[in-house]
Amino acid sequence: MKKYRKWFDHLAIIVLGMGDLDAYLFDWDELADVQKGDFLKTHLSQLNDRFIKKDENWQTTWKPFALLGFSIPPSIIGDFENGVMKYDPTHADGVLLINTETDGVFYCGSDNPDKLAIIMPKIKKMKIHESVMEEKFPVSNINFDYKINTSESSGAVLDEIDSLMKMSGLPGVQFV
Repeated sequence: MKKYRKWFDHLAIIVLGMGDLDAYLFDWDELADVQKGDFLKTHLSQLNDRFIKKDENWQTTWKPFALLGFSIPPSIIGDFENGVMKYDPTHADGVLLINTETDGVFYCGSDNPDKLAIIMPKIKKMKIHESVMEEKFPVSNINFDYKINTSESSGAVLDEIDSLMKMSGLPGVQFV
């Protein structure tokens, strides 16, 4: 994960085969407890409910590190309803997590909010590129208590990720 620290607090483009996803990358360990609670409530509530039954401290093994598309905080992408838009995300949403024991990269999104799908067997295989926005968005300043508009992404994200992975020779989405 050290290799990717330079991307923390920035918007970046994660390349998956022949396609890409807009992402806000951050360091989970830098979030305050209140931010972590808001993050879990906003982005991973069903997954948290499922995992907490097995391990109360599941976030030490499964660490969120990226928000995709419409899941990126409004303070970064802007206020679409009022026409103030800083950034136009791809038609995706969700969270990327790393498994600290295997270094695998997993996806959780609105189309399967209680499941994790492996999208990269090892994080070192993930390609990240610069975004058009160079601005830094320190995670300490981010409010994770907001509503995500999934009307343009719900139900299609995993299918798209699966297609991108298969086109690039990867096995496709597998659930955990």
